[in-house]
Amino acid sequence: MILFVVGPSFSMGLDFSLKDLSGKMVSLSDLLESGPVVLDFWATWCGPCVKELPHIQSLHEEFSHKGITIVGISEDGTKTVSKVKPFVKTRRYTFPVLLDTNQKVMRMFKISSIPYICIIDTTGELYYSHLGYKPGDEKELRKKILELLGEDHQEHGE
Repeated sequence: MILFVVGPSFSMGLDFSLKDLSGKMVSLSDLLESGPVVLDFWATWCGPCVKELPHIQSLHEEFSHKGITIVGISEDGTKTVSKVKPFVKTRRYTFPVLLDTNQKVMRMFKISSIPYICIIDTTGELYYSHLGYKPGDEKELRKKILELLGEDHQEHGE
């Protein structure tokens, strides 16, 4: 299922700050200063999330040098949050991961389940969102990133 949502402006109060895996506070507004942001809400216990994450890593490798910041937001609660850092390290994921242990940001975005991905453009507007994961969904996400960057996805083998 693909959801296209004309969402609220994040510059109008939907900013958030969460700790990354090293304990540093990171805010959405700070991330947006560098360009559009892809937020991937996931958890270590979520089967579809785990299947999606290698594709998130690939997109991070492809687009991080083009001004797109891809961030994983772990929804692991207090019972499983200790698994997040070893999970990320073992799989050699290099995209930033933030910890939403009390699901504050998930509630703020009115997300009912995970995996959930959204792209926030540089104006703070929700550009794209998608709930769930099935093989091939990463192609649509890549297409949306290319559209946002103003690139023709036909040139890139799509």
